[in-house]
Amino acid sequence: MGAPGIDKLFPNILKWIQREEWRDRFAQVLDDHLGSVCDDLDLKLANLADEIGLDLYDRVITCVIDDFLTCDFEPDGENVVEDYLKRRGWKESVPARRYLQAMRRSIMSLCEVTDTRPGKCLFVKDLLRGGDPICVDDRKASQTAAQWDHLAARILHLHGKDYFAPGILLFPMEAAEALLEELEGSLKKARKKMGELVETTKAEGTELGKLVDDALLGEAAPLFTAFWLHTTLAAAEQPPPQLFNTDGDELTFCEVQFPISGKDTEEIGRRLRSAKALSPTDDDPPSWQWLADKGKSKLKTTAGSPGSGLTFGTVDEQGRKILGSIEVRDRSLALSTNSRARAERGERLLKNLLGDLVGSPFTSLQTVERLMQEERPAVRHDPEAPLPPDLEAQILAEHFDRHYRQTLSDKIPALGDRTPRQAARSTAGRAQLVKWLKHMENAEARRARRQGVTPYDFSWMWDELGISDLRR
Repeated sequence: MGAPGIDKLFPNILKWIQREEWRDRFAQVLDDHLGSVCDDLDLKLANLADEIGLDLYDRVITCVIDDFLTCDFEPDGENVVEDYLKRRGWKESVPARRYLQAMRRSIMSLCEVTDTRPGKCLFVKDLLRGGDPICVDDRKASQTAAQWDHLAARILHLHGKDYFAPGILLFPMEAAEALLEELEGSLKKARKKMGELVETTKAEGTELGKLVDDALLGEAAPLFTAFWLHTTLAAAEQPPPQLFNTDGDELTFCEVQFPISGKDTEEIGRRLRSAKALSPTDDDPPSWQWLADKGKSKLKTTAGSPGSGLTFGTVDEQGRKILGSIEVRDRSLALSTNSRARAERGERLLKNLLGDLVGSPFTSLQTVERLMQEERPAVRHDPEAPLPPDLEAQILAEHFDRHYRQTLSDKIPALGDRTPRQAARSTAGRAQLVKWLKHMENAEARRARRQGVTPYDFSWMWDELGISDLRR
């Protein structure tokens, strides 16, 4: 929800932009924002919506329109908002006229979301111009934004409150950091050049510095959109990471089903319990974990395996690698694994162990890509009802607590292969810790938002590492 009283304004101003005297000027501003990116990538502007999707295309075009409302054009410094208000402003409401005047003076900057009040507002800090976080009255953004998101946005002060202009771009953290570095470098150079002017005019340095920042950022909107578009197109072209298990096999979910008759179930259970590689669980119906030998539990390195993708694996309480699971059902015995190679090994294991107690197996496969495309959730074999939400949240919180307690003593690549406790001992290390923790909190906030649950609270980690004062 944006500023009140402007619902009918946008169609009117869009029609005005399409008038003959403004049409070519808008085309020039559009080219300033998107033309260089399209040229660099040999992409036609007309095909941009197909490349990034209509929703993102509408978002970036809205940013271009917002910037167009602020532009002055030679030779007389003409501006579309002033022209519209002069010739048609009398037909608009007072809130609509004030909104256009605020847009006329608006400046895009890079903001960090420091806190959210879903359904009400969110707090953002201007990373370029500084200052304390401000409360932005925007119900829609407060429901979609997550803590530590980075937004390129214009903030309008109206009726005693702050609102976002329509054009908002969400930046991945890495892209936001790169953009921030470039803009801060430009601002620093501009402030240095104005040093002599401070001396000659005796102007207040702080006040002049703000004028310099506003003047430079007022011309920088095309950089925001070009930077965002480059990042978005690169992400669209980047293939998804390859997924492997801890043997170096490509991740594929396999289920091998052996038909059995009811009279063989007891003997099958006895033979499964006698196998050293199988560990019974307490589940009902009966099931077993298929475990690797203790000497073979280390990660296997193969060509095209971990290092070129993501590796997933699980271990039991003794640290032994879990290769799969076996379950006895009414008329079948099912082996579940996460690769074809393991499915073939497990099939041989069970054939040798069970012999003619089972029939010829049938194997079903499902790749990660296919699983992600499924519209319906997978059928659960567990007949039990789901856990109550409070109990499930408690179990997850306890799991996260154990995991992150251990993480504090683990070496982290993002921290220069130091542990978080080691990084907290230096100024540079603490700066890296802040980025690392914000990355984790942001990802957790977005996961929780998607699933409609309360996000995990990382505040204890900031306290434990002695950097709570940097969490802002």
